[in-house]
Amino acid sequence: MTARAGIRYSFALATSFSREQARFDSAFIFNYSPRPFAAASRWADDVPQEVKDQRLQRLLKLQEGISREKERLWIGRTAEVMVEEPGMGRTRTNLKTYFPPQNIQPGQLVRIKVNGTRGHSLLGEIINGT
Repeated sequence: MTARAGIRYSFALATSFSREQARFDSAFIFNYSPRPFAAASRWADDVPQEVKDQRLQRLLKLQEGISREKERLWIGRTAEVMVEEPGMGRTRTNLKTYFPPQNIQPGQLVRIKVNGTRGHSLLGEIINGT
């Protein structure tokens, strides 16, 4: 959370935790917005919008770096991928993976030798014998 009215915490501690301990593969990161009927929606908002926006951008940039770093670790490794459509599937950790289309049906598991990344996706080749 980048900020929430009435809650005190160390943003530096939160980013340090994200960077050094949690190291999520990916994350959905948003500014806090009040929810109807929640007690916090009645509290005064003591965090300026500019600060919220800056914190959000810092967390997004931090997570982008972590995600890219973790995706690059796949290069040279083999991943088990469930085919969703010709030439595309997902790893067990939900990383979208692209490979040359072959006569493989959706739902089949294939082994992919990862040879690159693009965006937040892996690129590779099907290993024979799958």
